[in-house]
Parts: sequence; C-alpha cells; structure tokens
Amino acid sequence: MEFLTVHFQWWKRPSGVAAVCLGLLCVLLLAGIIGLSVYCKFSIKERDQLRTSYNTLTKERDQLHTRYNNLTKERDQLRTSYNTLSKERDQLQTSYNTLTKERDQLQTSYNTLTKERDQLRTSYNTLSKERDQLRTSYNTLTKERDQLRASYNTLTKERDQLHTRYNNLTKEAQADSTLEPGSTISVPFTVAMAI
Repeated sequence: MEFLTVHFQWWKRPSGVAAVCLGLLCVLLLAGIIGLSVYCKFSIKERDQLRTSYNTLTKERDQLHTRYNNLTKERDQLRTSYNTLSKERDQLQTSYNTLTKERDQLQTSYNTLTKERDQLRTSYNTLSKERDQLRTSYNTLTKERDQLRASYNTLTKERDQLHTRYNNLTKEAQADSTLEPGSTISVPFTVAMAI
C-alpha cells in the first residue's frame, strides 16, 4: 500500500506528469517520423511513377501531335488530289460526251455514205450493163457499116464499070450515027437503071 501510495504520489508530481507527457510526445514524434518516412518513401515512389507516367504521356502526346500534323498534311494532300481528280474526271466526262457525239455523227455519216455507195454501185452496175449493150450494138453496127461499105464499094465499082460501058456505047452509037443518019441509040435497060 505504501508503494501504491508512493506511486500515486509520483504521478501527482508535476515533473512526473511532464516526464510522462514528454515520453508520450517522444513516442508520438517517433511514430510521426516513422509515418512520414514511410509516407515519403511511398510519395517518392509515386512521384517517380507519376514523373515516368508524365514523361511517357508527354512523349505519347508529342507523337500523337506529330501524327495529327502528318494526318492533317495527308488529308490536305488527299483533298487536293481529290479536287484535281474531280476536275480531271469532269474534263474526261466532257471529252467522253464530245467523242460520243462525234462518234454518232460519224456513224450517221458512215450510214449515209454506205447508202450512197450502194446507190452508186447499183448505178455502176446499170451503167455497166448499158455499156455492154452499147458495145454490143456498136460492134453490130460496125459490122453492118463494114458490110454496107463493102457493098457500097462493090456497087461503086459496078457503077463505074457500067458508066464506062455506057460511055463506050455512047461513043459507038455516035460513031454509028455519023455513019447512018436518022438511026436511034438503043441503051440497054440495065445501064439506064444503073445510072
């Protein structure tokens, strides 16, 4: 009992209370230092991880920015190419339409020329037949002309011969008339018909 009373008496002293408070503060300080050291270790690790993540994200952001710029350039180039191709397509469409019209006109001209050619071929065949007929007629007339010329030459010779005979007979008759006055000249019938 005396010890307890002594102990209680020690507790009741101000220096004892201060020592206890100081001990508790030391314990709390030690716990705080341990807690802070642990927290600092975790904070440093987290900071390093965050810094690493930040650096990684910064690199990814720069890469994405570069890719974005590249894609923007490619998009602009593709837009320019698209516009150029659209213009070329329109020009080609116009050229196609023009060529289609020219083809149709040429087809029409071809059809017209084909009809004219067929008409000319028909006319040529008709004229060829007429030419052949005329050539045949010409040959026939040439033969007839040659025959008539031969007949004419024969008749001319006969006429000349008869004319000569007539002249001879006339001379003989005149000679006879000088010998016998009052006699008549008898001319053969064939000679008179020939003259």
